[in-house]
Amino acid sequence: MVEVTERRTGHRFACAHPVSEGMIVKVNTPKVVRYRKSVMEYLLAHHPLDCPTCDKAGECSFALKEFEKAVESFMKSAEISFNKGFDRFGVSALDYAKDCQKALGNSKEVEELEKKIKEVKAKLESAF
Repeated sequence: MVEVTERRTGHRFACAHPVSEGMIVKVNTPKVVRYRKSVMEYLLAHHPLDCPTCDKAGECSFALKEFEKAVESFMKSAEISFNKGFDRFGVSALDYAKDCQKALGNSKEVEELEKKIKEVKAKLESAF
């Protein structure tokens, strides 16, 4: 996370923001440090459930193939992500939800999720 001053001033993920001429990048301002801390807290609270060191301790709906329950969790995570402006994490959660819907044989829901994922990815690509 860095603070960028150019045409559109704001905070960006350094790994996903292309460099341009005249750009001023600040890496350790108090605001940037706060944002990084918030992002890390968010990641820890909403990390993918296939993490080998998951704090679910074997009670993960996705890993246990409780796909209905997992879909609910992933959709809630996606909604929270989009509401907080973490669209990349929202896409990841939608991807997991899509996998669960596939496992359940819900082709209509899979198509809807694929459409939503495509829309969000297009939006993210156009932002840069």
